[in-house]
Amino acid sequence: AAAYAQLGAMPMMMITGQKPIKKSKQGQFQILDVVAMMDPITKYTRQLHAGDNIPSRVREAYRLAEEEKPGAVHLELPEDIAEEPTDATPIPRSVARRPSAEPKAVDQAVAALEQASKPILVIGAGANRKMTGKMLAEFVEKTGIPFVTTQMGKGVLDERHPLFLGCAALSAGDFCHRAIEEADVIVNVGHDVIEKPPFFMRDDGHTVIHVSNRSAEVDPVYFPQIEVIGDIANAIWQIKEDISRQDHWQSAALKRYHQAELDHTESLAADTRFPIFPPHLVQRVRERGRRADPAPERGGGSLLQGRRDPPARPDAARVRRVLRTLHGLARLGPALLTEGAAPPTSDDPPSRPPLPPRTRSCGLGPAAERP
Repeated sequence: AAAYAQLGAMPMMMITGQKPIKKSKQGQFQILDVVAMMDPITKYTRQLHAGDNIPSRVREAYRLAEEEKPGAVHLELPEDIAEEPTDATPIPRSVARRPSAEPKAVDQAVAALEQASKPILVIGAGANRKMTGKMLAEFVEKTGIPFVTTQMGKGVLDERHPLFLGCAALSAGDFCHRAIEEADVIVNVGHDVIEKPPFFMRDDGHTVIHVSNRSAEVDPVYFPQIEVIGDIANAIWQIKEDISRQDHWQSAALKRYHQAELDHTESLAADTRFPIFPPHLVQRVRERGRRADPAPERGGGSLLQGRRDPPARPDAARVRRVLRTLHGLARLGPALLTEGAAPPTSDDPPSRPPLPPRTRSCGLGPAAERP
């Protein structure tokens, strides 16, 4: 859970116990260095050594858990420290404003967009914040620039929007990647290297505008030419305020790829083969009004669900990710949360005959039937 929260940018506070530390007796078999264990998978981990220090440690843990990039924090509370009397009181939360993007960087981004012919918006994990979603919605409505999401950027904008082009679950080869390849300027909002990259850059390829609260981690496939660093919601607001919609933008040329995907998947969703065909399963669930929700644990099932099932709001996407994670922790392979299985049809193959009873033997005589 800690590693998942850390990778997925989810604020999480964990508190564990420990044997007494001031008058510790024998019984070392019960003591593990939990703080050292948590260090690689948390933003902050500390052992509490005195009751008077608890308020400051708790306040610092919450601050770091919620600060960009959010993640997991851990405090260890030994038994004797938990029993210590103290007059310390909780430290109230402070008011802090995140740094705003530099106006010159915003001007460069606006100039590149206005000169483009086929701009596109790619929404990643770092954009999955409430205020960022609001600003992105206003930006899309004002400019008419189409958008693609990554799997962790799903739900930031309503994916039933006519300018939605698809979910980049992979790095290449999908319908939405054809749109990305044809675009000449990409606004990559909230890019996070924990995700599979939604596209690969080339030396003679796109102009990429990196909009994030942290500078880009450059590698052979990602080296943006323009970086707008600061609070993402504020950066998008600044760009929205300065930019003007251009008549020479060719958004329709990019939208045709999403229509091609819808035409392609319509026939797949109608395929009633047995065993059940995944696109048909997603469609059947959607028709049931989301009273059941596919929760594939990994692999192709998760990619299919991410690409084909558009959420209308961020919390729907987050709930689905949590469901998939819980199923993944419980069992391996695809899982399905449903109200009941569909009744068999005449086209279904006959069920397998029951297996003979299993036997066991101690090696000293004939095997006995397993009870």
